[in-house]
Amino acid sequence: MIEQDEQDLHRAIEWTRKYNIETADMTQQFLEANKIVHTWHPAVKLSNGKLVTDFIQPPPAEMEFILSKMGASFDLAYIRFLDLQNAESQAREAQIETALERVRSRSMGMQKSEELKEVIKIIYQQLTHLKINLDHSGFVVDYIPGSDWHFWIADERDIPSKITHPYFESVWANQFSEAKEKGLDFFATHLNFEEKNKFYKELLSYVPGLPEASTDFYLSCPGLAATTVMFDNVSLYIENFKGIPYMDEENKILMRFGKVFQQTYTRFKDLEKAEAQARESQIQLALERVRAKAMAMYHSDELNDVLSVLIEQFDVLSIYPVKALLCLFDLEKNTFTFRTTGRRGQRNIGEQSFDINSNDIFKGIVETWKNSEPNSVFTNFISKEDLPQVWELFPNTFANMPEEAWVYPSDYPDGLHNLFGYCKFGFI
Repeated sequence: MIEQDEQDLHRAIEWTRKYNIETADMTQQFLEANKIVHTWHPAVKLSNGKLVTDFIQPPPAEMEFILSKMGASFDLAYIRFLDLQNAESQAREAQIETALERVRSRSMGMQKSEELKEVIKIIYQQLTHLKINLDHSGFVVDYIPGSDWHFWIADERDIPSKITHPYFESVWANQFSEAKEKGLDFFATHLNFEEKNKFYKELLSYVPGLPEASTDFYLSCPGLAATTVMFDNVSLYIENFKGIPYMDEENKILMRFGKVFQQTYTRFKDLEKAEAQARESQIQLALERVRAKAMAMYHSDELNDVLSVLIEQFDVLSIYPVKALLCLFDLEKNTFTFRTTGRRGQRNIGEQSFDINSNDIFKGIVETWKNSEPNSVFTNFISKEDLPQVWELFPNTFANMPEEAWVYPSDYPDGLHNLFGYCKFGFI
């Protein structure tokens, strides 16, 4: 039996205070309120510890016998506890392995690189199934310090599965860069309400078409806690917006999920490479069709047919412009000829010639062409409010077309995006 007098109690309280001030204060207040200056603590040794009871009066003589019986019973209970703990651990491990196998299977089953969005969705679902608190998960791929970020993400909001946005300074970005430099395998992020909103306001400004309800959700949550695990070519992160930090066990599970995907990341890059090669072959074939049509011309008016083939090939490449146009300059005559297809590439060609000096807009078009490099590309945007004025410059362009082929300003409800490809004689 252990006995403590007033000095022993004081020393015990001071020792406790080193580790937990609140507990020490509460104990001292209890002893003073009840005028306790002496305590008794019968104890019995267990197989894996000690069973102790506390008394403020001398315990009865039979206490030693009772404790010995209780100790034996507790030893049996503790063995049962360890068995249950072991069984729960095995069951948990089986759950984790099953979840990892689902991710592994989906990763290896990818046929297109865009299916990476399905992989991160599976990871999100499996982590949720494992009772890990998360509102959002994602991959970081193709990381280059200080360059654009490339994310594949999954959550319950209507946020795009693939996001690319410019680099900007943030707590998370700085942690990521530092972890890469130091070769760390993971880092944790914790942001309060104000820090989280500063980060997410900047981030969401690069997400087009995000519903207002989703933005409101992200900005109304109390905070953000995240864990990011790092690998050579890819990183995996999870976040929750309650701001509850992840425990060591949860971080270890996330690391295992990241390792599974790291093993299949090579497949993702192989798919990307194969898709790029296939796309290049499509483009080369489309160019060859346009080239063949151009080389087969016998008369100058067959140039219209070349323009028709051109826009057909855009459709083949899954690029769907409203129309395609060809502008050729004759500087000796100080004129240019404007040809355009009908709506959605209809094989009806509108054609009109203009005097370059007839207005300042035409002069500007020619000067831009003169100052451009051959085979260069230029883009511009015309607002929907300015489109009627532009159409007034080409009054006869569609005159020889059937009316159903005419193109109107109303075909561009959000404005007109032009993409010009310059060549030696004009532009497309």
